[in-house]
Amino acid sequence: MSDYVVGYKSGVVVSGDLTIVFGISFPLGSPYTYEVNFDNIRLDAISDAPPTPPLSISSAGSYVRVSWPAWATNFVLETSRTLSSADSWTVLTNGITAGPTELVFTNPPTDVSGYYRLRK
Repeated sequence: MSDYVVGYKSGVVVSGDLTIVFGISFPLGSPYTYEVNFDNIRLDAISDAPPTPPLSISSAGSYVRVSWPAWATNFVLETSRTLSSADSWTVLTNGITAGPTELVFTNPPTDVSGYYRLRK
C-alpha cells in the first residue's frame, strides 16, 4: 500500500457544488484494479474575509443609539434618508464614541425616516 501515492488537485466550485479531483498513481504494469471509496468526509469552508460586524439600533432616552463592535474600527458609519440611490449615503464622523466593547453613535430622533449602514 505505501508504494501508491494518493494526491489531490484543487477543488473547483461549479453552480454551488464543490468538486475535488483526486489522482492516484500506481506502479507501471500493476496487475491490480482499485476502487477508491470515501466515507464520512467533512469539508470546511475557510475564508480570509473579515466578518461583517452587526449593527444595532435602539433608543437611549430621547436619542437614537446606533452601535457596533469595537473591533470593527475599519468600518465607517453612514446614513441616508433614502435607499433609492447609491450616492445618497453620508459618512458620519461626529458623535461617535468608543467604549470598551462597542462604538456608539447617538442622534436626536426626527420625524423623517432614515437608514444606517456600516461600510468598509
